Amino acid sequence: MENDQSKHLEVPWIVTFLLGPLFLGAGILLLGTSFGYVPAEYAWNPIHTWMIPLGGVTFMCMGMWLFLVHVSRKAAQPFGFVAVFLFIGAFNWVAFGPGERQFTAQMAINSPLESTGHIIPDIQGRIIFGIFAGGMDALILCGWYLALRKKKNDGR
Repeated sequence: MENDQSKHLEVPWIVTFLLGPLFLGAGILLLGTSFGYVPAEYAWNPIHTWMIPLGGVTFMCMGMWLFLVHVSRKAAQPFGFVAVFLFIGAFNWVAFGPGERQFTAQMAINSPLESTGHIIPDIQGRIIFGIFAGGMDALILCGWYLALRKKKNDGR
């Protein structure tokens, strides 16, 4: 019988070593900013009260997953689940959540360094985010279905 670990996608050690601390640090920085421990200047918007901490928790969970994936997959799984759930949740909120959105589009004029921006209609932005969110939702549901089916078949 095959080794069960050979069926998993392996994340190289160098990736976890470099990106784990980077994601964890970005999450801590965002949470520190949202709670006022890290000074930041930005135009206040009501979305900042929950979107910045949400981003912080998402990055922290991804960093923890990267740290733990080589130590214990079972310990890493909840962090990966929360990171993916929150990441996709943000796109779903933009696409399908209540309230108006203001989307802008950038177009390069003569070079990538020169660009002009313009506001695009709310429905166009929601459609773009909705396509991505719907595709990611479908992938997650497909993954859950396959995992449950595998678990059911292994239990025979």
